Amino acid sequence: PRTYFAKEHGKSDFTLKEAQKLAKYFKTTVDELFEK
Repeated sequence: PRTYFAKEHGKSDFTLKEAQKLAKYFKTTVDELFEK
């Protein structure tokens, strides 16, 4: 979906819940997920 694409490219912020789900999915932490 367009919203996910926008988030991936930094045009829109993930919510904390979304970030937590992604971190769980990728078996990582929210902090590690967003390290540049």
